[in-house]
Amino acid sequence: MSNLGISSIYLPKNISYELQKKDKKSVLWIKGPYTNIFFEIQPHFSCIIKNGQCYIVKKTLLSKNELYLHKNSSSILNINYELALTFVALKKIIHTTMVGFKKYIRVRGVGFKLVVTDKNIEAFVGLSHRLLKKVPNEFLIKSTKKQRMIKIQSRGLQELTNNLSALRLLRKPNPFTGKGIRFRKETFFQKEGKKRKTF
Repeated sequence: MSNLGISSIYLPKNISYELQKKDKKSVLWIKGPYTNIFFEIQPHFSCIIKNGQCYIVKKTLLSKNELYLHKNSSSILNINYELALTFVALKKIIHTTMVGFKKYIRVRGVGFKLVVTDKNIEAFVGLSHRLLKKVPNEFLIKSTKKQRMIKIQSRGLQELTNNLSALRLLRKPNPFTGKGIRFRKETFFQKEGKKRKTF
């Protein structure tokens, strides 16, 4: 796991980077064409940017308190896992500054569809009336031709997830038939219906 920190992350040319030091932590500002994100690096790691590559390595010089914590083997394993998670998180953030966060939501059922009008999503999900959901202006919404699935893109992951969860609650998937609104790659376990008794 610790070998991941030695590996490098490619830094695209259309993104600008700035490494700053705040207290004992290093802060990496990433400015991309879609959004700007700052990433904090833990004090026991160091970030090195060289020749368009980013390296995250463990510091060799440790303080007395850190040496005392490193005596336990469990703490060493935790640092190795944390190093691997830092590497993966930074890789995802770099991709996010270029593309942003995006999620897909779809409907299942006869006559079910999602219609995008301006910044509103109208859901026709087998009810006598349509369901309306307003989304923030910063969201980018695209719908398929059959209006069975839409793609929503945003800068913030939390705001995007909250809005899509609220849209899903308008018509949750039926546990027996599977009809309703759900995410594209959502795992759904369909229950078995009652069997007719035969005499």
